[in-house]
Amino acid sequence: MQIAILVEQMRREGYELMVSRPEVIFHRAEDGTLLEPLENLYVDLPNENLGDILQSVANRKGEVVSMDHHATRVSIEAIIPTRGLIGFETDLVNLTRGEGLMSHLFREYAPFKGEIGARSWCDGVDGIGSQHGLRAQQHSATRPAFNRSAGRRLCGNDRRRKRATGRFASQSLQSKTSHQHAEPG
Repeated sequence: MQIAILVEQMRREGYELMVSRPEVIFHRAEDGTLLEPLENLYVDLPNENLGDILQSVANRKGEVVSMDHHATRVSIEAIIPTRGLIGFETDLVNLTRGEGLMSHLFREYAPFKGEIGARSWCDGVDGIGSQHGLRAQQHSATRPAFNRSAGRRLCGNDRRRKRATGRFASQSLQSKTSHQHAEPG
């Protein structure tokens, strides 16, 4: 948000600039091995959000080094690739409803840890919201409110998902549900 304010102020002052998604700087070792930067990640969050955050760290190729439980909060230290941190703060804020805190420091360059999976864009089991499920989600005190309506697709931008995964995830969902709802002949 702060960068958006700075860019808008500079634009109004007559500057021309371009802003793009951050990119990680990779290096090659002397033997040709691809190296990527690793960071120490420190997260402090409420106990009830621990599982979601651990899943997010694991999906981003992070390794938990230590975990300390306090009265109602948990402190986590993990080693995670820098590219795994891109978008993590947004997930942390959303999953903990703004109660999570994080910081990170550069650690070292290490061998490439492999590809990080694409973000899941679908909120529903079959990709379509039901009136009951949406009402429960909107009235739950433990989840943020979403502006959704029954019968509306819950999956995100298909073009973005196709670019990330190479295929439409909704196609596989449709084929599964069409087999389940087919009438016996």
